[in-house]
Amino acid sequence: MTLPAYDGGAPTKCTPQAKAFAVKALSLNEDLSDAVAVLGAVKAEYEFDFPGARTQYERAIQLDPNDATAHHWFAADVLASAGDHARELAEMKRALELDPLSLVINTNLGHAYLHNGRLDDAIAQFQKTIEMDPHFYFAQSSYGVALEVQGKLPEATVQYEKAAAMSDDPVALGMLARAYGIAGRKNEARQIFDKLLQLRDQKYTAAYSLAIAALGLRDRNKVLNWLEKGYRERDGNNLNQIRIDPLLASLRGDPRFEALAENIVPAREFGASSK
Repeated sequence: MTLPAYDGGAPTKCTPQAKAFAVKALSLNEDLSDAVAVLGAVKAEYEFDFPGARTQYERAIQLDPNDATAHHWFAADVLASAGDHARELAEMKRALELDPLSLVINTNLGHAYLHNGRLDDAIAQFQKTIEMDPHFYFAQSSYGVALEVQGKLPEATVQYEKAAAMSDDPVALGMLARAYGIAGRKNEARQIFDKLLQLRDQKYTAAYSLAIAALGLRDRNKVLNWLEKGYRERDGNNLNQIRIDPLLASLRGDPRFEALAENIVPAREFGASSK
């Protein structure tokens, strides 16, 4: 289920297999919380069915209240995406209590703080995670996002450079290209964009990475083309937070962008609190 998130394969190839294995596991034991959580992830990240995902995740947590992954995925996949940020933070904190050494949970707790407008707490959390493992690129790039929200683009760019140097994740490269372009370093942004295009010819490369790289080139039509391609490729891992993604903030209000956001997270579902 997590392979597409780590550049391990296309969602259209990996996710149906993950769903089939989860269904098979549940046919053998209907009370497996981790299998139910996988079905929640399928609904959120592949089918863009957030009410259905919420039901699955809540069942997974009911089956095993100590399942850190279920709490984590519920917070990141559903609650963040649907704008239920108070509960997102509570679920992410619970996940961390259950698995305090998880680097990805620690990092996503920082994002939960960011979504709740607690910028100082977000920065402190990202710094804490980097102290745990300076080579965890996701924490480095996430810290960059928080610095950019603070208005510190040069400092954020340093973080994006670190993340891109530590990993071959196309999204990290796209973030760097975007920062370079915004800073006026168009040739470097173009070089990264072209590199991402070449990667697309070799293996699955999230269209989202090219979209955010194109933001640095100030080519809005190209940005939207790549975002729409990501939607067609069912890349919910990168797109299900479309309504709150700070890297996409400049697109809000654009009719094409708003239509895409409506397809992914309908306005009637965004901001609806859980019971």
